[in-house]
Formats: sequence, C-alpha cells, structure tokens
Amino acid sequence: MNRFSELFKKISDYSQYVDAYKKASSKAPGHALAHIQWGIDLAHEDQLEEALQKFEQAVAMSPNRPEGYTNWGVALAKLNRMDLAIQKFEQAAELAPDNPNNYVLWGAALIEQGLFPEGEAKYQQAVELNEKRKTKYPDIYVNWGIALARTGRYQDAIVNFKKALALNNYQPQVYFLWGTVLAEIAQYEEAIDKFKTTLRYIPNHPDAYYFWSVALNRLEQYDEAIEKSRKAMALNPDKAEIYLNLGDAIANSNTGRLELAIENYRHAITLDPKCAEAYQSWGIALCKTGDIKEGYKKFEKALDLDPDLTAVHQYWGIALVEEGRFTEALPHLEKAYQDDLKQVDVLLNWSMALAKTGNTPLALEKLALVEQMDRWNPTLHYMLGTHYLGIEEAKRAKTHFEKALAEKPDFEEAAIQLALTQGMLGDTQEAVRQMRAIYRTAQDSAKVNFYYGQALFQHGDTKDALIKYQQALTLDTNFLPAHKGAIEAYVALDNRDAASKQLQQSLKQFPQNEELLALGTTHQLPL
Repeated sequence: MNRFSELFKKISDYSQYVDAYKKASSKAPGHALAHIQWGIDLAHEDQLEEALQKFEQAVAMSPNRPEGYTNWGVALAKLNRMDLAIQKFEQAAELAPDNPNNYVLWGAALIEQGLFPEGEAKYQQAVELNEKRKTKYPDIYVNWGIALARTGRYQDAIVNFKKALALNNYQPQVYFLWGTVLAEIAQYEEAIDKFKTTLRYIPNHPDAYYFWSVALNRLEQYDEAIEKSRKAMALNPDKAEIYLNLGDAIANSNTGRLELAIENYRHAITLDPKCAEAYQSWGIALCKTGDIKEGYKKFEKALDLDPDLTAVHQYWGIALVEEGRFTEALPHLEKAYQDDLKQVDVLLNWSMALAKTGNTPLALEKLALVEQMDRWNPTLHYMLGTHYLGIEEAKRAKTHFEKALAEKPDFEEAAIQLALTQGMLGDTQEAVRQMRAIYRTAQDSAKVNFYYGQALFQHGDTKDALIKYQQALTLDTNFLPAHKGAIEAYVALDNRDAASKQLQQSLKQFPQNEELLALGTTHQLPL
C-alpha cells in the first residue's frame, strides 16, 4: 500500500465539491436549498437513503434548481445506482448546461465506480466550461487535478493545481495535495517544501506533518521523521497511520529501538484493527529481534487483511532466506517480484534461494536481471563469485569478489571468499595474509576463526589451523564447518584417536549428520 496514493481515495469524497452549493444557498436561502443542504449533510454521514428523500423533496419544491438533481445523482452513485444517477446528472445539465460544478460531481461519481475514461471526459467538460467563464472557479482545477492523480497522471495533476493557485494563491490544501503528488513520484524534497507551505498557512495541519514524516522516512532521515510524526500525533492522536509511521522511523533509526517501534505498531492496530501495514511492520521488527515465528504470524495476518499487500511477500521471503528455508522462500519472492520488477533485493534473494535449491540456471538468470539494473551491486558480484567458486572457476570468482570489495570495502563475506580464492589459485601465503587482516578486527567471530583456519590449512600450517577450528567451536559449538575442519586437521596430523574422539563429540552435537558420517567413512574412523 502506498500511503500517498491512498490519500486520493480518501479525499475523493464529493464533500469538497458541494461546499460551493452550501455557500450559494446561504446567500439565497430557500426551502428547497435547505432540503439540499440537509441531504448533503445526511450523505456525508452515509445516511444515503434519507439523503435521497431530501433531494427528492427539494426537486419537488424547486424543479428548476440543478443543485437538487446533481446531489441526488451523487447519492444514487454512492448507492451504486448508476443508471438513475446519470439520469439526475443529465437533468441538472439540461437545466444549467454552462455550470461546470455538475460535470465535476458527475465525473467524480463515475471515477468512484471505476469508470475512469468516462469520468475524465466529464471533468474535461467542466474544465472547458470553466475556461469560458469570466470568473473561473479554482475548485474545478483542484478537483480535476485530484482525478488525474487518481489515474496516475501526476504531472497533469500538478499543472491543474498550479492553475488553481494562479486564481487564488491562498489555498493551503492545494499545496498539500501538490505535495502528496510529488511524494507519489518520489520527489520527496519538493514534496516537503509543499507541506511546509501548507503549515505556514495552517500551522496545526496534522496530515501535513504526517505526510512530511512519511517523506522523511523515504529519505532515510529518521530522526526528523520521528519529530514530525510526534507533532502529527499531538494534533491527531487517534490516527493509526501516524503510529505506524513513527514505528517505522524508530525501527530504522540509529537507535534501532525495536521494542519501542513494536509498541507503536501495537497501538496503531488498537486504533485500527484492520491496519495491514502495521502487522507487516510488526512482523519485520519481530524478525529483526529474532522472534521469527511470531514475525511470520504477523505477516500472515497482514495478508489476511489485505491480500494485495505484496510487500509482505518481499520481507517474508527474505526472512526465510536468512533462516536458510530456501524452498519456502521461493513462492514469496516470486510474488514480490511480480509486483515490482525492479526490486533488486528480491532478485538477489530469489537467486540465492534458487541456487540453494539446485536451480542454478534460473538463479543466474535472476542475477543477469540485477546486472542490467545495478551492475556494480556488491552483493551481485559476491553471489557471482560464489557461483564461479562452486564450479571451480577461481579466476572468475576472484574478479567478482574484488568488484564487490571495490564497491563495499567492509564486505566481510566477500573479503573471506577472496582470501580463500587466493588459496585455490595457489597463493596460499596471500590467503593467510588476507585472513589474518580480517581476523584482527573479528577475533570473536566463529566464522572468521574457521575461515582463518581454512586458509592456514591450505598453506600447510595444520597445527595453527586446528587451533582456529577449536577457537571457532569455543565461540559457537553449533558451527558445523568447524567440527568438520577439526576432524580433517586431526587426520592430517595423523592423530586418528583425536580425530575419532572429535567425530564422536560432533555426532553427539549433530546426531546422524550425513556430512559427519561421510567423513568417518572416508577416513575409516571408528564411531
């Protein structure tokens, strides 16, 4: 769900259009107009059948007033009685063929029914009529702009907002709408300027603060996003989306206070139990805290509430890849990719899942797509490097690991694999040198100790390699590669008793592990 585009659905209600009728009726009060106003108020409260009665009564009192037919048509459209609604709009047009407001409401009603081409045609009629007037209505351009934004024609929408402001510069809501359109097309800095202008006119505009905070989140300016979210919250403490956005800002900020973020997601759901995005963000935060099982439950709940919230599949799929559940990750990543063909992270994780489940050709296809979009992506080159390393093309692997490190010098995994590749190419001394440099900054990492041991083993320093394997096991007794490394080192040192003892200890840790059993068979070690 896009929080900017969703706004246009919320503001597409016809209430702002009929304000002009209310103003007109206050200048020339009459019994029929009073019934029209009454009907409008009832319609705003979704008492549509009662509203229809008031409009019908108004038309009976003053059959030549177009406003009665127009608002009658709007109420009928809201009740999905479009054939009757169109009849009322047509009657209003016969009575006042030069009145653009009727066509605006007609167009809005059609668009609400998903009839975009027909709705746009009515808006265009309204604009053409407005252009002929000596005193033009700014609202016509505003409403046409909203309709254009709803159909994805954002630049055209901005043109119409500018026309409205040229007629009347004091329209803070138009600046606000302009800002949301700019944000929708990812022009976040420009959008923030419009929200600031809105707030100069209306300092306590909660939505301007809220959407400003959303834009700041997109710009990864999380501390300021937190500040603006809290201002929005102070003005509108009952809006679930504000707590959701605040939670996202807190979760992504330098402090990374995930428990506080989760509190905000929980409060958002208290305010709006159907807020699917809050469940999605809650799930992401839980996965980051290590509570994977509960995180998946929140993803499932998000999709139950909104099956079209396909971003859930992205986060769920990536979380499954990180957990090593590659087969389960595949359908989620495929769904996420179908929703957004330019998601580099999805493609990279999809490729990894495919490779791990034995579909190397398709995995390489996904990496080729990434290369077209982001040819210098360090993860891309790391994955290509591991692929070539796996098929023993060490020279090509080395090139890709070097590219990964050129783009991301602190990419530890790429540095480790580059060192091991040097050993495979025969330069075991360089491999040891590179691993020693990595080890100096990560002595408490079981993985780094293990790979340092691997480099030493390649170089023939078997005793030192064994020390590193043992150190890795001290740091993490569940690190299977270190168990295997220690067994291989004991065998290489011709200490078969120690190798057999290590194998027995390892099998207690990993009963019936096929890789360990295969080592025992290969080296004829007694169990």
